[in-house]
Amino acid sequence: MSFILFLLAHLLGDFTFQPKILVEMKKQRIGYQIMHSAIYAVLFMLVIVMFEDFPTTVLLTVSVFIIHFIIDFLRIKSDNETKSQGIHLMSFIMDQIIHIIIVVILTFIIGDLTEDAIAFLNRIAFLTGINNLYNILIIAIAYIIILSPTSVFIEYFFNYYFNIDEEESKTKRIGSLIGKLERILILTLGLMGYYLAIGLVLTAKSIARFKQLDNKDFAEKYLVGTLLSLIFAVICIAVVNLAIR
Repeated sequence: MSFILFLLAHLLGDFTFQPKILVEMKKQRIGYQIMHSAIYAVLFMLVIVMFEDFPTTVLLTVSVFIIHFIIDFLRIKSDNETKSQGIHLMSFIMDQIIHIIIVVILTFIIGDLTEDAIAFLNRIAFLTGINNLYNILIIAIAYIIILSPTSVFIEYFFNYYFNIDEEESKTKRIGSLIGKLERILILTLGLMGYYLAIGLVLTAKSIARFKQLDNKDFAEKYLVGTLLSLIFAVICIAVVNLAIR
């Protein structure tokens, strides 16, 4: 449970509560990096307080804030010093790996749920009728992953492998939205066991883009984007099915 809660806090702090405008503003002013790190740390604090006493919670929260700020600062500094999209892609991947390692470390060093936290979770279960909060959190994480984290990775991947200019920015935004909706449908259908219906989703998308597929450049980008979306959605389906059994 602690790992799942910390992972949820990471995904919310680094993606859901970090809109693209904040990402761009962080590159210009260090104050926005501090603001993002503070939001990130507060989300972790909400989890830590369920397992530790107040002094330990404060200590770990401050540690998370400092570590996250340093990681973000170094990554932004590195990305600003080079225009290499390959380095940007690798810095994003390494950034996420380091954060997951920190999540794992926190999972091992914190204690058990406090009595107040257990009472709070039981109260939520009673009011909402949710008997298995663990399963709900697993599914929630899967949906979060296929939205912003997957979109960000695909954007870095595209910038590295394809020459995306400013004129394509509007098309990129539309494609990103279509990709998110596509992954939501695939994940939902997969969790419900309607695997054949996933093929209909991909077919409908292909029909809508049929005429554009005559353009070789567009067809390559379309195929790569669709396959990446499908891969992430299928992995999430597999992990959820394994985790909630």
